[in-house]
Amino acid sequence: MKRLLAGGALIMALGASPSMAFDPAHLEQLLATNSCPGCDLSGARLTGMDLTDADLSGANLIFASLFIANLTNANLSGARIIRADLTNATLNGADLTAANLSLTTFLGADLTGAILTDAILTDTVFCATTMPDGNVNDTGCE
Repeated sequence: MKRLLAGGALIMALGASPSMAFDPAHLEQLLATNSCPGCDLSGARLTGMDLTDADLSGANLIFASLFIANLTNANLSGARIIRADLTNATLNGADLTAANLSLTTFLGADLTGAILTDAILTDTVFCATTMPDGNVNDTGCE
């Protein structure tokens, strides 16, 4: 069953924009090991994936779709998560230290307990997002 889910995730991710094409071998590595530090997953559709405890430190997730993804306790330190969609994503306890989150959308996301130390938050949208301290932020909800 896990292989079937991984295959489905690979098919979904292959729908990425050709201008922001990720490395399919990196996606396969992530699906097989839940670890892909420094990987290129730019433009990948990781919608709804369970990436609990994943190691994506230093990964390239530019234009990635992480809509409703579970990134609980994931290591995203130093990752480039620019113009990504994390709508309704769960990032409880995730390490986003020094991650570049510029122009990323966290609509309805849950960042409870996440670490945002030195993260780049230029033009990041936190509409209806639960922040690390448990407060809800409505920045960018216009």
